[in-house]
Amino acid sequence: MHRIREARFRRRYGFAPPPAWADFTGYEPILDVIERERLYLLEGDVLEIGVLLGGGTAKLCGLMKRRAPSKRVIAVDIFDPAFDTTQSPIGYDMAAIYASQISRVGSDQRAVFDQITAGEPNLVVVEGDSAEVEIPAERLAFSFIDGHHAAEYVRGDFETAWSRTVPGGVVGLHDYGGDLSHVTHTVHELIGEHADEIARVWTEGIIAFIQRGR
Repeated sequence: MHRIREARFRRRYGFAPPPAWADFTGYEPILDVIERERLYLLEGDVLEIGVLLGGGTAKLCGLMKRRAPSKRVIAVDIFDPAFDTTQSPIGYDMAAIYASQISRVGSDQRAVFDQITAGEPNLVVVEGDSAEVEIPAERLAFSFIDGHHAAEYVRGDFETAWSRTVPGGVVGLHDYGGDLSHVTHTVHELIGEHADEIARVWTEGIIAFIQRGR
């Protein structure tokens, strides 16, 4: 089954996937949006806020390496699984989820991430609180936000990405329409506040994609 899944991924995207366990989110819908919208042809780099084990990061690097080798994938994470203590209405907290995922494959998130993304020439890692670090890019073609899940972080991370997003570029936000209702509410607020700048909004599973007008 593993070999079949890997072969299908390779045929679809043109490069080998990282181990399945390293991509907790499932980045295939993200890769599909980048391909379908031809975002790799736009000016600007790729930003990822929140990396967990690095499988999604490796997939972004692989696709950009194939489609637009000059683009950088800028990955931002504090690499502290206990940092996000956001709780859902049904009782689970993000820190516990992260700790569980990491404990299955190692004891140190950064070490696992470095192992999964080793050798990626287009990767730039920014370690730190996304509310405090400097993003080393002036223009972004695509961003994916799945960092701290508190409303103020969802808002701040979006504004960081959106302010750099080029015309036609896209920002994806994870956990939209899921158990974290405040994330969905915050995304609705942001869409309303930036309505005159937005070309369209759509969803793939629990990811909301927002495209800037041209």
